[in-house]
Amino acid sequence: MGRGRDKERVIGIVTYRDAYRFAKKQYELGNFPHQLSDDFWRKENRQGRKAVDEANKIITDNVMASKKREVAIINVEDAVFKNTNNPQALIKQLKPLELQLYKSLEIEKALEDKLTYAKKELIQLKEEKKKQQEKLKKLEDALFKLFEYSASSDVPLTNLLNTGKTKHKRVKNALNNIFSNPEEFFFSKSETENNEKNVVNLNEKFLGKKKENILDDYDF
Repeated sequence: MGRGRDKERVIGIVTYRDAYRFAKKQYELGNFPHQLSDDFWRKENRQGRKAVDEANKIITDNVMASKKREVAIINVEDAVFKNTNNPQALIKQLKPLELQLYKSLEIEKALEDKLTYAKKELIQLKEEKKKQQEKLKKLEDALFKLFEYSASSDVPLTNLLNTGKTKHKRVKNALNNIFSNPEEFFFSKSETENNEKNVVNLNEKFLGKKKENILDDYDF
């Protein structure tokens, strides 16, 4: 409480009686224009009592811990000064800080665990991406070879380019299982063995027959 330019530091809780005596002294010294009664500091809803109650509150600072959670942090120095002669009250004031610290440590640990898991998952995704890129590269190479070989009438290949009603069994199987194992599209052992008995020399087929444009056989 002030007295002219001088200030008196109050240690501990301010009582209504202390406030009354202080105000009376200031009136006697000529610092207050009016003498304030004892009721002004004691009775409910009087300005004097409200001022004392407000002064006795521990200073707190509300901090947004997150978008949905606000935490009230008490001023430790203020709590100690106001509870110098009351250890139990001081403990009651400081206990929430202890609980908040434990809670913060739990949250930090949970976030560290999530971060560790996310890093492992990222590594796995990168490895999976690399495998898929390798499969895609093999598929592209196989398709390029297919188009290159099929463009020549000198190479005895089964027509694997049609994708409509006339598509070959191997094409149908590839469309049903695309990207699962691109090599099987061309190098299926069982398919090769089953077709060995039905191999047809395409060179003989095209002898005496007008050479057709390979695009005429597409039915995409």
